[in-house]
Amino acid sequence: MKSTIKYRTAATALFSSALLLGLFTPEGTVGNLILGLLPLVLFFFLVDKRQIYPDKYFIIFFAIIICSLASNVIFFDSVVSWKPILRLFSFGLLFLLFPFCGYVKTPVFVIFLSLLFILLSLVAYAYGISPLVSFFDTVYTYTGDQRGFQSDYLLSGAGDVDFITNRRYGGLYHNPNQCVRYVCLLLIIFLIEYSVRTKVFAVLIILVYLSVVLSGSRTGFVVVSGLLLYRFLFYENSGGLKSSVVVSLILVGVLALVFYITLSSLDLRMFDISSGAEGSLGAKFSYFMHFFRQLDSPLRFLFGHFSNEDMWRLYGVERLDSEWGELFYNFGFLGSLSLIVFYVNLWKTKNDKIRFFMLLLFWGITSTVIFSFRMSFLFMLLLSSYYSYHFARSRRDVRYDL
Repeated sequence: MKSTIKYRTAATALFSSALLLGLFTPEGTVGNLILGLLPLVLFFFLVDKRQIYPDKYFIIFFAIIICSLASNVIFFDSVVSWKPILRLFSFGLLFLLFPFCGYVKTPVFVIFLSLLFILLSLVAYAYGISPLVSFFDTVYTYTGDQRGFQSDYLLSGAGDVDFITNRRYGGLYHNPNQCVRYVCLLLIIFLIEYSVRTKVFAVLIILVYLSVVLSGSRTGFVVVSGLLLYRFLFYENSGGLKSSVVVSLILVGVLALVFYITLSSLDLRMFDISSGAEGSLGAKFSYFMHFFRQLDSPLRFLFGHFSNEDMWRLYGVERLDSEWGELFYNFGFLGSLSLIVFYVNLWKTKNDKIRFFMLLLFWGITSTVIFSFRMSFLFMLLLSSYYSYHFARSRRDVRYDL
C-alpha cells in the first residue's frame, strides 16, 4: 500500500513537472531539446511496457515522414537544416512511443498556478509593470519582426484603455493566439478532470475569460465558449440532460450574455467574429490555394516537402500558419491521411476524456498543434495520459487509474 502511494506521488510530481516544462520552457534549441527528450523520460518511468504497444497508424505516419525527407533530399536536392531534423527527432519519440505516459490526474493547483502565471504576463504588458515586463522579456525573448508583438510598441500605450481594447497581447508567448491556445489547454484539463459545480470552477472561468479579453483572440473566444458548451451538453452526459446540468447551463449562459453585452460596448477585437472569419481565416485559405495551384510534383503531392523553409522561394508564400496547411505542405496527402485516420480511430474509442480533449484540434483551423514544438509535446502528453486511462479501464487494470 505504501509503495503504491509513493508511486502515485512520484508519478504525479513527474507528470506535473513535465506539464510545467511544456508550458513554460523558453523557446530555442535547448528548450526544444528538453521537450524532445521528455517523452523518453516519461515512457521509461510511467508506462508498463508489457501492455502498451506502438500504434500502427503512428508508425505509418512516421514512415511517411522519413519518405518525405528522403524524396526531397534525393529527387529535389533540398537542403535540410537542424530545425526540421530536430522536429523529426521529436516526432519520432512522440509518435513511436505513444502512449508515452500512463494516466495521471493533473493537480488542480498546477492548473491554477499555470493560468495565473500566464494572466500575470498579459497584465504586465497591458499595464506596463516594468519589473515583470523586464523578467518576461529576458526569459521569453521575442525574436520575431511583427511590430504588434514587440514590447516597446505594447508598452507605448500601457494603461491607456483605448489602446488596450484595440491591441492584442500574447504575454510570455508574445503571439495572442498561441497564448490563448495554452489557456484553452488548461481549461480543458480542468473540465475533463474536475467538477464544474464548485466555486473553484467559477474562479477558473473568470481567469480564462480575462486572458481571452486581454489577448483579443477571436478564435480563443469561440473555442473557450465551445468547450464550455460541450462540457455541459455532452461530456459524461449520455443519459440525457439532468436538471442540475440545465440549471448550470442557464447560469453560464446568462453570465456569458451579461459578459458579452458589457464588454462588446468597448468594441473589443475578440467580439468581431465575422471580421476574423473574413480576415485571418480567409487569408489562410488564400495562401494555401496560392501554393496548391502551383504544386506540380506528384511526389510532393503524396509525401510533401518535409520542411517549409523553402516555401517562399518555391511558391511565394511566407507561411500557411494552420495545422491542416502545414500538415499537407510538409507531409503531403499520405501523411495527412494517416494522421486523420489515427484521429478518427481515437474518436471511435467513445472514451469521454479522449473525445473531449480532441476538441483542441479545432485550433488547427487557424493555428498549429503538432507543428509547434511546445504544443505538440503538451497535446501528445495529455492524449497519452487519457489514452492510457482508456486502455487500462478497458482491461480493468486499476494501476493506471491514479
